Amino acid sequence: MQKICCVVPIFGRYAENRPFYCHNSVASFKKWHPDIELKILDDEYMKTIPGTTFKERFLNFGRDKFMYLKKLFTEEGYTKVIVIGADTITCSRFDEFIEDNQSALIVTLDHKMLWDIDFEMKPFVLPRQGVFEWPHINGEIMCINDPSCLDLVYRIAKQKEWMDQVAMNYVYTFHPGIIRIVDFPYEFSMVVYNNRAKDGIGADCIRNGQLYFGVDGPKVSEFTPIKVWKPIGNKLYNHVGKHVKLFHFCTHIEENAKDWFNEETVRFFIEHCDCSWELPFHTDHYALDKTE
Repeated sequence: MQKICCVVPIFGRYAENRPFYCHNSVASFKKWHPDIELKILDDEYMKTIPGTTFKERFLNFGRDKFMYLKKLFTEEGYTKVIVIGADTITCSRFDEFIEDNQSALIVTLDHKMLWDIDFEMKPFVLPRQGVFEWPHINGEIMCINDPSCLDLVYRIAKQKEWMDQVAMNYVYTFHPGIIRIVDFPYEFSMVVYNNRAKDGIGADCIRNGQLYFGVDGPKVSEFTPIKVWKPIGNKLYNHVGKHVKLFHFCTHIEENAKDWFNEETVRFFIEHCDCSWELPFHTDHYALDKTE
């Protein structure tokens, strides 16, 4: 019998200053997965991470969390562990994670850009269909079936002094067969879990409700594709008809990202995902950039 849990990191000033994110990431996952235990990595866990300031511990957290996740298997007997970020909204049940018990590590797509990769990555190319896509992983959402894969990712991250996400991309490229990307190739996927749902270029591609080409690029559209998302029944579809299983805000811009969505989508988040839309988006700017 499977024993599954989901881990959400919510700690430090983030927990205090991002009430909208923190509440809705937990509430929406519970709504769609009432049968799965949810664990929150809080300030007590962060005390075990190396570093003299919160900022140092936060940077080390990405790598060191793999050892915590491994202990959930070896010490607590879990057979599958899901990880989601605190800036997410779960929009459906994670069937692609729950039903796959064979893949060691299951992950999802990042933006189209390869901002954190300094090694050669093999693209997916189908010239006749006009498809050219990089299998760029965002490490915020994942599912582990085999904890031994975490040793490899952790070792590479420590050796090369990389964040966890870069190490996962490296393992996917140079150790094939260990990691599965559930929504890759995106062109042929019916679902999307992560940043790729936005169809933008870069983490900060949305500013003031308009679409920009990455962090410092020009404005490329007066509105974002998110504005035309469409709920049908108990499913939310993005602008190209992909079923959005989880939405990842993933932005450093200090604007109210609640304004990104149309009224239909907001109503879907409230009625189908148990989101509280009246919560303040943030209570203090740049909370994670401050040192203790």
